[in-house]
Amino acid sequence: MLLPIDVERAAVRDDTPALRYLWARGRIAELGDFNRLGRDDEAVREITRLGLAHNLLTDYTSFIAVDQWCATRRQRDAGRPAAAAAAGREQPRRRPGAEHAGAEFALLAALAGGLLWWQRRRLGARHG
Repeated sequence: MLLPIDVERAAVRDDTPALRYLWARGRIAELGDFNRLGRDDEAVREITRLGLAHNLLTDYTSFIAVDQWCATRRQRDAGRPAAAAAAGREQPRRRPGAEHAGAEFALLAALAGGLLWWQRRRLGARHG
């Protein structure tokens, strides 16, 4: 059974970012494959351009994660988080309890270490 489809009536839409993203990924992969056979500076420029335009990680682009709650000691003392200061934005509110995060981590690490030691000691007593 054949069903005819009238492609002339199909709507063309420009608001399909997922398709643009998938196309860019495919194009970057294709250029990268050819570039592995022999380096081509034009292909490198195109891969870089597509990666930056579509926020994609490539062999020639990377991402930097910026935690807006993190601050250098000087900026923390001045009350301006590093990311906000670098971007020239107003500081976001500080996360409650953020100043104790290091101590909490150390306490949890010590507790985990103690439990591991206790478990190994207990298993050693059974088998020994």
